[in-house]
Amino acid sequence: MTRGRVAVLLAACAVALHAPRAQDAPEAGAPLPTAGPLDLARSIPPRLRTQLFREPVAVRVAGPAERRAAAAGWIGEALAALASPACREVLGPLPVGADAFAAAWPEGDPVAPPDGAIELLVPETLPALGARDVESLETRGVIPFEIMLAGEWARAVARRHAGPPPADPLLRQARAARLEGVARLAGIALTVQASGLSLADLGQEVLRSDADEAGWPRAALVGQARDPVVRAALRAFAEDGLRWAAFHFLRGGVDELIAAIERPGVRPSDLLGPGRAPRRPALPEGGCRIGPRPAAALLVGDDDPLWVDELLEDRWRREAGGGTAVSLRFETEEAAAEAAADARRRGWEVVVEGAAMRARRDGPPR
Repeated sequence: MTRGRVAVLLAACAVALHAPRAQDAPEAGAPLPTAGPLDLARSIPPRLRTQLFREPVAVRVAGPAERRAAAAGWIGEALAALASPACREVLGPLPVGADAFAAAWPEGDPVAPPDGAIELLVPETLPALGARDVESLETRGVIPFEIMLAGEWARAVARRHAGPPPADPLLRQARAARLEGVARLAGIALTVQASGLSLADLGQEVLRSDADEAGWPRAALVGQARDPVVRAALRAFAEDGLRWAAFHFLRGGVDELIAAIERPGVRPSDLLGPGRAPRRPALPEGGCRIGPRPAAALLVGDDDPLWVDELLEDRWRREAGGGTAVSLRFETEEAAAEAAADARRRGWEVVVEGAAMRARRDGPPR
């Protein structure tokens, strides 16, 4: 595929990037779907030519309160490490719970719940269709509601392959991000296929084609978080999972992606470096571990420093005198040195030993 066609597709995918999911007034005579959510949902599997995923999923009508509660359940999974008893001892209670983000989930959107039956919850009637739907139908061949359906269908199937949430809250956090990434990838797949292309045609451009129309509305979700550590965890949920899902899909198609979904022990650091060979952890298991982005936000006030992709392990603790200490392990010694320099500028006392780093300071971590 030429660069020109990729550019045209990315422009088409970006139609909704700067627009909310709420609908404008419809244009007269617009060729919009007349089928209800149940029928539209059942039409999704055969339209996903990538087989992402063409497995059966039960579809059930549910009211907005039930669907928003299910959506908020995914945020609870994304914040599982921060809310764990070990991290509450270090960080204190979460400044805001998962339910506080429920309003960011659009009232008319479908959702695959995080627990209970493997199913897709849809509204009884299609949300009011408008000018944005017409534009999307004309430029891409689908309306945004169908893109959401594709994403949530794939999330439900991926949840089946992932199995139940692990006991380790850090692994639960990564599992939620991986399933969010699959949902976003399926939404992109339906969009590009409706345009006559495939995800393989896009290659690495697939990440740029995410117009925030499948999965959680990223801008609203991350923008609602006032605490930088919570914001970092939500960013990992909304962004890093897509990077991971796209990597595995582009490397080996659906079979590779499903195998990666079924693989146990995937951590948040694996989402930032999906092609990295797994290493045996050098730090003790247990304790307060929050993942690379939240750890960077807590350490230096930035969840995307240059070295965050190379942060493999973190472990936080409160000292007897009230201070805060952290042990970190990096991919390279250079990354450890860069992180140490940033931490010193933020007032931490730092010791670096090769690719490992220890830091402490008086008082709470925030």
